[in-house]
Amino acid sequence: MKYYIYLAGFLFMLMGLEAVAQTEAAYNHDKIAILPFHFEGLGTRGKKTVEDVQQHDMEKSLNCQERLYNVLTENKDRLLVDIQEWETTNDLLKKGNIDLRKAFVMDKMKLCQLLGVDAILVAEMKEKVVPAYNRTTYNPGTNSYSPRNTTDQVNYVYVTFFDGKTGHKIWQWDDINNPLNWSNTKRLDKALTRVFKEMRAKFPYTKL
Repeated sequence: MKYYIYLAGFLFMLMGLEAVAQTEAAYNHDKIAILPFHFEGLGTRGKKTVEDVQQHDMEKSLNCQERLYNVLTENKDRLLVDIQEWETTNDLLKKGNIDLRKAFVMDKMKLCQLLGVDAILVAEMKEKVVPAYNRTTYNPGTNSYSPRNTTDQVNYVYVTFFDGKTGHKIWQWDDINNPLNWSNTKRLDKALTRVFKEMRAKFPYTKL
């Protein structure tokens, strides 16, 4: 009986050591890259053709990529990894004949080899319409309130960190917030900065 207890304890210790080793390996990178954002939006009013919509979304994608890079690198004393300049990342993708809009779905190991980095951040931003709750309409005739069917537009942000050696996802962060005002540059920059600073606080390569 004691033999099995010792054996179980030994196996448990091995599992713990393996988990520690995997964690250390997961966050043992020297240089990472940020891919262009994958963007799915509802803000396509006035965009009459597919090309117009694609160009509109690409502009948003690069805007977010640049803003995330700037937020992560604005205080390099708190950064525990080197981040490749976002323009360099895009230039290398183009030289590799990779469509910037489709980079996020490609093999992560191959992307890291092409970009010369150890890991990559892949980000998605999606605007969705969701049901709104606790909304009512006032009825003057009966002096009462009744439930009202309505919707809200929200903005989802997903940032995923992939290891270059294995291609495995090793970290993820997500956020839900109000829709972004893409026509107001100052408000947009302020909103993106707030969202990405929240992400930076959780990023494993940010020194607290």
